[in-house]
Amino acid sequence: MKICHHCQKKFSDEFSFCPTCGKLLEEEQKVLFCPYCGEALKGEKNCPKCHHSLDLNLNSSTSSQTKVVSNKKPLQISYSAIGAFLGLLVAFLSLMFIFIPCVKLTSLGKTTNEGIIFFLSDILEEKELFKVPIYFSFAFSILTLFILVVSLVFAIIYFIKSFSSTRYTRHALSTGLISILAFLAFYFYQKIYLFGSAVSLSTAGIIYIILSAIISISAIICYCYSNYKKIDWKVYSKHLIIGILGCLFVVLSFAFFAKEAYDLTFEITEQDRYYINYFTITFSSIAILYEDVKTLSTILYAISPFYIILSFMMFYFFIQLFFEFDSPSKNLKLVSSIIMGLFILFSIAQFVFIILCTTQAFDIVKEDIIKIDFSGEFSINSSLTYTYTILVLVFNIIIGSIGYLWMILEKKLGKPKQQAIQNQTV
Repeated sequence: MKICHHCQKKFSDEFSFCPTCGKLLEEEQKVLFCPYCGEALKGEKNCPKCHHSLDLNLNSSTSSQTKVVSNKKPLQISYSAIGAFLGLLVAFLSLMFIFIPCVKLTSLGKTTNEGIIFFLSDILEEKELFKVPIYFSFAFSILTLFILVVSLVFAIIYFIKSFSSTRYTRHALSTGLISILAFLAFYFYQKIYLFGSAVSLSTAGIIYIILSAIISISAIICYCYSNYKKIDWKVYSKHLIIGILGCLFVVLSFAFFAKEAYDLTFEITEQDRYYINYFTITFSSIAILYEDVKTLSTILYAISPFYIILSFMMFYFFIQLFFEFDSPSKNLKLVSSIIMGLFILFSIAQFVFIILCTTQAFDIVKEDIIKIDFSGEFSINSSLTYTYTILVLVFNIIIGSIGYLWMILEKKLGKPKQQAIQNQTV
């Protein structure tokens, strides 16, 4: 039998190259282990570790007292299983912390720390206090809780199966990462679209982010270490570059979008016979638009869940490149390309509706200011800018382009393997 050290698959002796990846096949070497300590042997008569006398020539004349050399590797610490356990731990922490008051909410001068229960029940009782579509927050909270529960269930299943096959470790890692991204999607959705600067992470939320990031990085390192023989460093180096660039732009996109969607400013100067008053009114949150521009903002809110979900799907796509060693299948490439296209499409649609909503709100607020009965003469200087929103759109287009660049690179890297398989067939 011959073995491919890249795919870890065995083939008959008639093959010279791996039919899967095109690598050169090598003769399978039978490795024996010491029955006393488990040390790998290379034909020694005495174990190099425990120095027990061994007899590797197991013939009929062998003494009855001779120990038979075991051909099974003893139970050792599996880095793959450790990686699967860490993925399970992340999924468990995500579900646990979502119930802990991890979100700081400021309303009417009062600051409280809330968990997901508040967004599932309490917020519906106080909906008159918030001038935003609360049912969107409720629906997104239900979706987040469902994803976290399903992720934990699958993480447990994959952790158990990881003892029989290392390929399940990757699935356990994926479910752990999905749970983290679901938590972050929940937080950013509430902050960007519903409560703006009134929402921030509490101390518990910050501890969760740091802890889950450390555990996830450790899990990826364990998985990569347990599969380092399978790594094609030429392909993996490109995966790392694409993954780092993609994650960087996704983080920048959310950071800018959470800071300020737009900047609508009115500077009012009131001049009387004896005094001059200056007033400044500033709007920058999407939630404020809902009260004045309900029709267009309702469409914007209908788009928002899809945009957030697609954004974090792109985030997951780039993170999983850190522990992806093989080229994806054609079906996975097709699904990835569709997600990238939808992500760019929803990014453009959201940008357009933000402009339409803010333009209409600009006219409405200006008319309301003019209707105010000032005691003296007044003047209004107004401005409407989209600096951060434009940057977010540019970043999102770059993110989609990086994804398509990865598809092109994968196609080029796959050609030598296909050629090797064709040569093997010939």
